Amino acid sequence: MDSRTVTFTHERSNAIPIKSLCNNKYHSYDISYDLKSNFFDPSKSSPPNEFLLKLNQRIQIYESLEKKTFNFTKT
Repeated sequence: MDSRTVTFTHERSNAIPIKSLCNNKYHSYDISYDLKSNFFDPSKSSPPNEFLLKLNQRIQIYESLEKKTFNFTKT
């Protein structure tokens, strides 16, 4: 039988200093969102959504085909 001994050496790595992007510790709070502020304004118009435009076109095509295909007449 082959007996092998495995040893692990755990060494502590040196700490790497992380540079701060802002000097003021309260600066990050200024950038963050506040619960009192409202960024969504439904009264402002938004640009047309391409997905919704295409979806509406497909629905209109489907409805027009449905009317043409299933138009029953009395005889």
